[in-house]
Amino acid sequence: MTYAGASLSAVAAQNLYEESGIPSRTVAAWLQRIHDGDGLTGIDVLVLDAAAMTDNRSMAALLTEAARTGTKVIAIGDPQQLQAIGLGGGFTEVHRLVGGETLGDNRRQKDAGERAALEIWRTGVREQALNLPPDRGCIHATDSADDARRSLLTAWNEARTRCGGDTYDMLENLVVLAARNHDAALLNAGAQALRRAAGELGHAHRYALPGGVHLTLAVGDIVRVRTNDYRSRRSAGPDVLNGYRAVVTDIAADHRVQITWQHKNNDGTTRTDQTWLTSGQIIAGTLSLGYAMTIAASQGLTTDTALVYGMGANAYALYPGITRALTATHVWLPTAALEDPETRIRLGDPRDEIELLERALQAYTVLLRQDHADAMVGDCLRTAPEPVAPSTPVADEPAFPAWDDHDARPYGALPAAQLETQLAKALRAATTTEYAAEAQTRQARELATAAVEEPSAGQRTAQAAAAVLAAADRLAAQAQQEDGIARRAAATAAQAEGIKEKIEAAFGRSRIALRLAGTSRAEQQALLAQYTHQLAEAHEEQQRAEHAAAAARRQAWQTLHTSPYAEAFRAHGAFSEAPDDPAAMRQRFAAMQAHLSVLAAQVDTARTEAAQQARREAITLHTKASDLRAVVEQLQAEQQMRRDIRTQTPRRHMADEAARTAAPQQEQRRSALHAQRVQEQAWCQQPGSSVRTGM
Repeated sequence: MTYAGASLSAVAAQNLYEESGIPSRTVAAWLQRIHDGDGLTGIDVLVLDAAAMTDNRSMAALLTEAARTGTKVIAIGDPQQLQAIGLGGGFTEVHRLVGGETLGDNRRQKDAGERAALEIWRTGVREQALNLPPDRGCIHATDSADDARRSLLTAWNEARTRCGGDTYDMLENLVVLAARNHDAALLNAGAQALRRAAGELGHAHRYALPGGVHLTLAVGDIVRVRTNDYRSRRSAGPDVLNGYRAVVTDIAADHRVQITWQHKNNDGTTRTDQTWLTSGQIIAGTLSLGYAMTIAASQGLTTDTALVYGMGANAYALYPGITRALTATHVWLPTAALEDPETRIRLGDPRDEIELLERALQAYTVLLRQDHADAMVGDCLRTAPEPVAPSTPVADEPAFPAWDDHDARPYGALPAAQLETQLAKALRAATTTEYAAEAQTRQARELATAAVEEPSAGQRTAQAAAAVLAAADRLAAQAQQEDGIARRAAATAAQAEGIKEKIEAAFGRSRIALRLAGTSRAEQQALLAQYTHQLAEAHEEQQRAEHAAAAARRQAWQTLHTSPYAEAFRAHGAFSEAPDDPAAMRQRFAAMQAHLSVLAAQVDTARTEAAQQARREAITLHTKASDLRAVVEQLQAEQQMRRDIRTQTPRRHMADEAARTAAPQQEQRRSALHAQRVQEQAWCQQPGSSVRTGM
């Protein structure tokens, strides 16, 4: 079986081939092949990528040719994304007619909040979707358009530093997007100026382009290819395709430019290609700066972080812009440019950043509501049917449950706007709860794993606490030792003081008495000096030892008191005043040491209970998420049923809408009538309220 692919751009066709292995070419190339006569002959399956962007005439030509050759066409597209440049809507209508498959899982965005916002966006409630990212700081409002571009470039300058100075890493993981070429050009010039100021660019040359425009390129610049050059077909090097982003790696003396780019191989490795472009090719518009690009040019691109300038982007341009990134998307909105002059005059300047953001979002959502999906030309030319009174459905019309059948259609009575709003809220709640359930499940799994580790958490805690107690006990033993030294020094001082007093008393005796006692005055003076010095040393040692003992006691108690385990020993006095007696302190430490086995058991029990509680909470959250997802499915089923009714039984659809709109008013009238009857009955039951009649 022979497969082939078709994409709107050459780079998209190349990406389709690299990611799927399907040989691909552009839609224009296939149309030329059909015109030349070969057509789809020999092609069993044609995969049409980005089919929603393919205009109806091109799609009709492909489908007509496929019918002639018996080729099966697999069209893949997203009606929410960029619309066809020409007449569009064909893919959406064909998808509806054949009951095409729909992909529901978003595997690109890593952040659950962004996935929820995009899922809500797809329901049509775009203002609700935009109100999710601001909670995480992903939408930034400024007053003027210049401020928005400067703020975006500041964020880009900070983000690129996280790429470690690797230009190819920046190419792969960071992109700046704008809806209009003019804004992309301004952002490109600003990004280039920032890199030049940082000394990251080398030799440069200024090229004069047609129309008085100039392009300055420097070694190190990021550029984007704007034309297709299939060099491999003439053995002149690698193909240079429209949409490639590359790095300028050299500028020759004759102003030729060497560009280098990287590709991912099927095995995950990276290959590097490079080629030279002449100055004539550059002047003809082959290259432009590639720091920023239009959202349309980014179709098919996947990056890590996207910075989007939202001005000028309608709903179908903004959506592909905010779905390019895996990790983070940031959008900048200029409030003054979005608000109409009457609103700005009426409200005045925003008072703070919160009001600035709220007004930017409000003005932007007003613009987004004006955007409508492509419709078939026949639908646009068809005269709208006149309203008709409710009637019995025609027998051969498909049977649908009544809109007020609560069992079959629990949300059938909701008006369309309320249905969309409720679906958006349910989607947000379901996604958020699913994310919380996943996080709780991971926590429960981690706690359960930790609960069976050896040594256990309790044992590790007991070991760490034992080490703290041992350190504190060593300090207490040191204080105890210093207390002993202080006591001995005090005894030595007392003994020296007694001898000194006796020597001083002997000073009043005569020389003869001293000689008879076997001593002399000189000897007495020497003894007095000796014991005076000994007394001073003993006092000094006593004071030192007392201070050292006090410091060791404080440090010992502080070691325990400031440790993470003090709370576990509260019952043993860990938060009371430090004992003055080191021996008493060591007794407390010994009691705490004996309590460690109990502490280990308490910690292990608490960990086990925490794991069980986390498991219960995870089950509860999964159940809640499942219930919310069921509500989402019911709401989506109601939306789909209304679309089917509108398409297959338009009269029934109009009758249902009329009845649904009238139902609240009828309910109000019934409630008012019931309240009136209750009031009349209450009045009739009051004493003396009977009605008397007379002749």
